[in-house]
Amino acid sequence: MDDKLKIQELYTTTDQSKGIDEETNSGMGKIVEFLSAHTGQGFSFYKSGTVYRRVERRMIIHQLRNIDAYIEYLRKSPWDIGRPVTDITTNMHYIDLPEDVRQVQIKCKYIEKQIITDYGKWYLVRIMPYRTMNNIMDGTVITFSDITTAKKLEIELRKDN
Repeated sequence: MDDKLKIQELYTTTDQSKGIDEETNSGMGKIVEFLSAHTGQGFSFYKSGTVYRRVERRMIIHQLRNIDAYIEYLRKSPWDIGRPVTDITTNMHYIDLPEDVRQVQIKCKYIEKQIITDYGKWYLVRIMPYRTMNNIMDGTVITFSDITTAKKLEIELRKDN
């Protein structure tokens, strides 16, 4: 089964009770096809609701009113694909981010660090190799998980001991 058929299947079998109508379904299929063609990423293993929520969030962020406007936005701006990691600006105390990304790309092993922000929030930062469906490394993925509550508890426990 080729990727286009998988994409078609993914969006034509969506449960209508989830509130995703046929027109939106068709638009989502177009978005997935576009992203697959431009990133090499297959989406056949993603739940359609998950993809829909992520697209919906991005539409809200970019103030786009419908699927067609989002597709046009994707065509006109290549967003963050290929963007240098040094362009990322945060309020985190993480000056080694570009070097850690480089090490992940060289060694093909993930790096995990706990980082604090200017506002006292803590994040677990994971930098992992991005692999295509053919298991070829083609960049990095960086995730930020809020661990503030756990970190505050850890600090309290250390004070008590």
